[in-house]
Amino acid sequence: IFKLGKEKNHLKLNLSKKNSADNYYHSSVTKPTSSNNIVNTTTVVEKKVESKPTIKVTQTVKQEDDLSDFVIEKDEKERLIIAGLKNENLKHIIVPKSIKGIKDEAFYNNKNVESLTTHDEFEYIGTRAFAYSRIKRINLGKQTFVGFRSFEYCEQLENIHIPYLTGEYAFGGCRNAKTIKINDGVTSLTNCVCAGCSSLEELYMPDSVTMLSFECFKYCCCFSKSFCFIN
Repeated sequence: IFKLGKEKNHLKLNLSKKNSADNYYHSSVTKPTSSNNIVNTTTVVEKKVESKPTIKVTQTVKQEDDLSDFVIEKDEKERLIIAGLKNENLKHIIVPKSIKGIKDEAFYNNKNVESLTTHDEFEYIGTRAFAYSRIKRINLGKQTFVGFRSFEYCEQLENIHIPYLTGEYAFGGCRNAKTIKINDGVTSLTNCVCAGCSSLEELYMPDSVTMLSFECFKYCCCFSKSFCFIN
């Protein structure tokens, strides 16, 4: 019980809990009136606010080097490479840090994979690794070698990214690709590297490129938006 003041005209506040099983506090405020000293008492009922229990949400986060979605092999130099998928429903491949390559024809004619992202220590994509697949987007690390016909006839591919060296026909027949981006530091383009990419609109080429090999843009008849050399 709290009492405020000692004079009879001062406010008195009485706070008591009804019982241990009750969730309500009862407080009464007593104040004499100025006209006839009749004491009026007002009772206020306040509901006790109980805190809600904390709900814990558990989220599974894959480790940066989780290999569980992939079939892993070693190449002739004992480097770990991806040879296929354990998770056949995987649509977006983000290559783990310990992986250095993708095996020849690992995703040949694959109908599920939509994108590929490699890291800067990743080294190579094998021969026809994604040929005739439905991959749409690629983002390749700066030292990635794109092998012979690696993305040949990937007709859903939206962009062509040449980060380093390529084999012949690496992107041949990607007829719906709109953009070619070549990384700074690339010095040459191999034979027919983008032959048959007939829908190209934009080409971004750094001034480090000094040699264009035989028919590297064969049947790329129109760059409707821009042909851009990057200094």
